[in-house]
Order: sequence, then C-alpha cells, then structure tokens
Amino acid sequence: QPIAAWEAVEARSRFGVDVTHHARVALVGREQEVEVLHTALNRAVRERLPQLVTLVAVPGMGKSRLIYELSRIADDETEFITWRQGRCLAYGDGVAYWALGEVVKAQAGIVEQDSSEVAADKLAGSVAEILDEEGERAWVERHLRPLVGLETATGLGGDRRGEAFAAWRRYLEALADQRPLVLVLEDLHWADDGLLDFIDELIDWLTDVPLLIVCSARPELLQRRPGWGGGKLNASTLALSPLSSDQTATLLSAVLGSPHLAPEVAQTLLERVDGNPLYAEQYAELMLESGIGDKLALPESLQGIVAARLDGLAPREKAVLQEAAVMGKVFWAGSLSGAAVADGGRGADDVLQTLARKGFLTRQRRSSVEQETEWSFSHMLLRDVAYGQIPRAERSAKHRRAAEWIASLGRPEDHAELLAHHWKTALELAEAASLDTADLVDPARLALRAAGDRSYAVNAYPAAARYFGDALARWPAEDPDRAMLLYRRADSLYVANDTLAEQALGEARDALIVAGDRETAAQAELSISRIWWRRGKSDKSREHQRRALELAGSGSSPATAWVVATIARTEAIGGDPTEGLRLASEALSVAEGLGADELRAHALATIGLSKSYLGDSTGRDDEQRALELAIQIHSPIAGSIANNIAVGAFFEFDFVRAGALFEEGLRIAERFGDAAGVEWLRKQVADMAHLFGRWDDALPVAEAFIAASEAGSLFHFPSIFRSCT
Repeated sequence: QPIAAWEAVEARSRFGVDVTHHARVALVGREQEVEVLHTALNRAVRERLPQLVTLVAVPGMGKSRLIYELSRIADDETEFITWRQGRCLAYGDGVAYWALGEVVKAQAGIVEQDSSEVAADKLAGSVAEILDEEGERAWVERHLRPLVGLETATGLGGDRRGEAFAAWRRYLEALADQRPLVLVLEDLHWADDGLLDFIDELIDWLTDVPLLIVCSARPELLQRRPGWGGGKLNASTLALSPLSSDQTATLLSAVLGSPHLAPEVAQTLLERVDGNPLYAEQYAELMLESGIGDKLALPESLQGIVAARLDGLAPREKAVLQEAAVMGKVFWAGSLSGAAVADGGRGADDVLQTLARKGFLTRQRRSSVEQETEWSFSHMLLRDVAYGQIPRAERSAKHRRAAEWIASLGRPEDHAELLAHHWKTALELAEAASLDTADLVDPARLALRAAGDRSYAVNAYPAAARYFGDALARWPAEDPDRAMLLYRRADSLYVANDTLAEQALGEARDALIVAGDRETAAQAELSISRIWWRRGKSDKSREHQRRALELAGSGSSPATAWVVATIARTEAIGGDPTEGLRLASEALSVAEGLGADELRAHALATIGLSKSYLGDSTGRDDEQRALELAIQIHSPIAGSIANNIAVGAFFEFDFVRAGALFEEGLRIAERFGDAAGVEWLRKQVADMAHLFGRWDDALPVAEAFIAASEAGSLFHFPSIFRSCT
C-alpha cells in the first residue's frame, strides 16, 4: 500500500523566513555547517566582529535549509537580533542592488503599493531612528532613495558609486550598532557586479559592530569571482558536499515515513541521487503522489523528477504554478490571472494551499504587497521547470500580464528593471512567434529607458548603458527624445570608463545640437575633453574644452555651471590660474543663485587654488570656506580640498597644520570610500610621520605601498617609499 503523505507543519519564524517546507523534512548531514554558522553568529554578536559566510553549492544541496536553521538559532538568542533578508533576481544580468533594496525597504516598512510620498516618509523615519546628526541623516537618506525607487539628484557629475557605498555602509553600520544584525542575501550568483563589490568591501570597511552577512550562491559565483572572500580573516566559504549514502537513506526514510524500499530500487536511487537532498525529497514526494510505491520508474535527472511531479498535478494546479513561474521565485496571489484562476469565481487561494501541502510552494509570513498574500516556490528549480513547461506561444501573453500587474502597484521607478524584463521578453517572444507586436514595442522601449534611469541612479553604469542601448534599438529615429537617450547611454559608458564612450559621446553631441539642446551637448563635449586629458593629450583636451564653453554659453543651470566649474579647475591646475579664477567665479555666482552647495564648495576650492598660484594670500580663506562647506554637506570632495590646503601649508613650512589636514583628509576619504583618495592621503600622512621622526608609524605604510607597487597596484609611489624605508 502507498504510504500517505505527511501532514504539513505550519511553522513560522518571527524573521519571516520560508519555514513551512523546512519544518516538514528532517535536517540530515549538515550538523557541521550549522555549527559553523552558529560560531559565526556568536563571534559577530559577542565579539562585535563583522562576519561573512557564503554558502556555495549546486541546486538542491540545502543552502536555504541552513539559512532556516540559522534563523532558529537566532530566534533562541536572549538578545534581540535584527534579521533582514534580500534576494537577487534571475533577470538578465541581475537587477542592480535589488537584494539590498529589499533589505532597506523591509527595515523602513515600505511596501510595493506605497506612494512615493509615503515611501519617502518611511525611509526618512528609518534613517532618523538610527542616525543622530542631521547632516549625516540627509546624506545617507539621499543615497538610499534610489535603492527604494525614489529618484534623486546625486550632486556633481561623475562616478558617485564610492560615495553611495559609503552611505549604504553607514546605514547598515548604524543599524547593527543599534542591535545585532543578520543580513541574508540569497542567490548571489545572480547578483549584479556592483552588489558583489559592495558586499566584498562591506566586510573590510566595517569594524566593531555585531554584523553577520550570510550569502547563498551556486558555484557560478566563484567562476565570476574566483577570489571571493579570499584573504579576509572574518570571511569564510562553505562548499556543501553531497550527503553520504547512509545520510541519503536516512533522509528518504524520514520523508517516506518508512525505511522499506526494495533493495534494487534503494541502490539505484542512492546512485542516482548522488547525495543531493532535493533529489531525494522530490523522488520521495513523487512516490507518495503516484501511489505505486517503489515500482515507480526513476527519472534520469532532478529536473525529470520535478517534471514528472508537475505532470501528475491536476490541470488547474499546473496552470497556477506556470502562471506563478512567470513572476519568478516569489509571487503574489493577485498576480495570477487568466484561466489559471477562473474557476467559478473562487480565485487561486485553494489551489495555492494545495500546492503548499504538496511541497511546491511556501506562504510568506509577511508580504511586500499590501493586502496580497505572498508566496514562494520551495526551490528555484521547481519554478524553472514549471516555467520551462509553458508552451512558447503562451509565454508572451503571460509576461505581458505580469508587467501590467507590476505596473498597477505604483512607483514604477522601483520596479523599472522588472518591468523592462517582462515587456522586453514579451516583445521578443512575440517576434519569435511572428505575432503582431505593434502594441508591445512602445511599452518595451519606455520600460527599457526607465530601467536605464534606475540603474544610473544607483550607480550601476554598465547596466544603465545596456538598457539605454536596448531602448535605442527600438526608438524611432525621428523622435525628439532620441538625442537625450543617446546622451544617457554615452554618459553611462563614460562614467563606466568604457572604450566606446568617446564615439558615443560624439554621436550624442551632434544629435543634441540638431535637437537644439546645446547645454547637454556641452556636457558631452566636456566629457570628451576629459577623456583626452586622461590620455595626456592636453591640446586635444583644450580644443574640446573650448567647444564645450561655446556650447554652454552664459546659461545659469546646474549643468552649465558644472561645465564651467570643471573647466575652471582644469585651467587652474593646467597653467592658466587667471582663466581658472575667472571661470570659477562665474560658476560660484550661478551656484549661489541656485543654492547648489556642493557646486559652491567646488568653485570656492578652485578660486582659492587659483589665487594661491597667483600669489593672493586670500585664497587660503576661500579654500577653508570650501572645506567647511564640503564637510557640512557631507560631500566627498572635502577630502581633496583638505589635501590641497595641506599641500599649501606644507610649502609655507607650516608642517604641523599640514599634517593635521592630511590626517583629516584621510578620515574623510575613508568615510566616503574614496579608494584613490585613501591611497594618496595615506602616502601624505606617512610622509609627515617620516618627517616628524615617527618612523614606527611611517614604516608599515611604506612597506605596504612597496608591496602594492610590486603587485601591480595603480596607486603607488615606490621611489618615495623606498627612500623612506
């Protein structure tokens, strides 16, 4: 007689972890891994040492189960622990910083249907709860806003990723300082490169806070980042090995409720399972559902077992799973539509509950969509197989419905990349099936442009360039918005230091001039001049600078002022401080009229520098005002301003003041994550320590720089430090 399926255990963690499925199946063969996680949690909490643990394994080896076990351990802690969880989405090259955005939204209590005003208020409240200083709160909040779909200007042009990373780190640091924080980031193999960089740096930069970061990933992560976590004393990677034959047999017995299998079936099954717990569970589920016990044919692969289980479902159950699979691993009851839920007006709730009892789905304790039940596939592989069984001709319509439902939630900026994925996929599938695509092209190109805007706002410049490029491929040649779209792509390539940037900027500049947008054309021209400046071709750079000034004219916009201020800086440093002073004064006037404080600080610093080169001692006062303003508004340019003032003090033989300013500049650069600034200012601080005879302080820095130089570091001064040693 077939063995009856076990009764589902309704278990919920206070952390909102998917636990219903895990509570049904015994933990087998992972005791050592659980102990490693427990030890890491203890070190983080008791010793205030941030820890990073990455769980790496092929699908089905138990990564999610270990996270569940960790949540049980954290639940039993006497000290209250903040548990925040985010997942990376399997959309294209990854949705930029999506997992981190989920963490911030969960902490702030933001749900998908919140209006921009409500979301902004919740975010401001979350920041105010953990940060005391008003200027710091404003700075952190400004950089968190794009993560939760609230677009905002990020200050002066150029790559602001280091500053954004610093603000995000400060938020998590303050959160962990309030009470111990466990940060779980799932499916890291789908993460964008920016998120991987952020996590890798986070564990290096934070100290003396009780923080445990747990990541789960497939081995593809280590192919992308072979050195992931390497060289860090507080980072470890757990590669989950297959279960032994005895452990697999124990697991099968626990699931089936009986140890009795025909010997030949048991042997074949153990060989086929190859120690994969999910394979064992799914085959046991299939046996229970089929009703023919151990006479069931054994599929060749885990995907084959899942497919066989899906084929055994009632038509409506299978239709609901396929509809849900289009959304991804996580979905909501309201996102299901069409024939999948049309059954006498009853909706899909009864089917979802049935699928949960069969182990396909788990219901989430908390939902990110208000008044909607949130569900998750018990394993991503179940979702993948269900999606793969959708007839190709039907997928386009399903992706379109998914996009329309996501758009109905509001705050499209927050969902821009999700919308781009569904609209683009719907369009491509329709094109492949030779269907009419007239009503899909416009939504797809607009969604792709919005996705580019969102990626740019969170400093994911390569992703932004890709989205803008995809949008351009579908953008009408005669549309007046095309010129600006060309510039957005070109600017993304420029900030990402892509080799295609110069050509793209030239094309965008020409299109903008034709469109009558000389101001933005000036920005494109300025970027071209900076490319030539970096190449050491000052004549070519000045040629493009002059063109940029001509295009900018005498406008009073922030963009025009930024063009003028940047050229002023180049002129002051490049040998014409008189022209630098004139242009910087012009930019300062515009900045003061606009109330643009960071631009004011930038212009004041250039005015002070130009005056110093011209022998005007009042330049010191301008630079000091610039430094005070930059510090007040938490601008990363404060570090370079402090360095410039310190250099001036050094050449005036005020060595004590110079040393103090170099140290202040270093603290600022470290706070804002300015890697180049940190390297330079460490060199300056070490120089001053050497000068003052503090050789024990100078020597370790000098030796580190020499080692970095020999290893190929871009930031090194080997001759200076060899003489120092």
